[in-house]
Amino acid sequence: MRTFLAAKLHGAVVTEANLEYEGSITIDPQLMDEVGMLPYEQVDVFDITNGARFTTYTIEGNPGSREICVNGAAAHLVAEGDRIIVVAYVSLAMEDVKQHKPKIVYLDTLVLISLDTYLGENHEIYNGIPNYIKYDMDISFLSSHIADKFLSGKINYPKERTFLSQMIYYGKKLYLKEKLLPHKNDTINIGYSKQNLTWAQEN
Repeated sequence: MRTFLAAKLHGAVVTEANLEYEGSITIDPQLMDEVGMLPYEQVDVFDITNGARFTTYTIEGNPGSREICVNGAAAHLVAEGDRIIVVAYVSLAMEDVKQHKPKIVYLDTLVLISLDTYLGENHEIYNGIPNYIKYDMDISFLSSHIADKFLSGKINYPKERTFLSQMIYYGKKLYLKEKLLPHKNDTINIGYSKQNLTWAQEN
């Protein structure tokens, strides 16, 4: 028996690093299904951003969330916003090698969209959701949200948690979003209503 690549998630973006949870990596189960990874399966993780490498096991997160959370001690090795590769392996007899094809998903080229989150802020299924949350649950914001996710994979999230570093990070994202979406107004690119935008400009 020899060991071969079975599955790979390439270019996943770390959404959280949780030191307080027991060791594992939490992954959106929809992504796991795409490549055939199973809960509690051993995986290797390679951090594209900083070069760190470690072995852990998978647990399922929330479906459709794009969640990639590194838990426990391994959280010291990554930061939110890092791009990583997650791989799983399989042992094969030599007679099975020629038929084997690993499943690989390149996440920096994949967009998963939950269409039920773009039905319009006044849709009945959003009753009970606070107005500030459902305001941008409209199809007019779809391109802005896609641009935001794309840029999250291109701009490193700051390791410092200072107010200034956050301003610089989100300022870069907004600047590049305006370059990607030059025909969208500020209410779409920023996600503010006209009333809130006017208040921010005046204050």
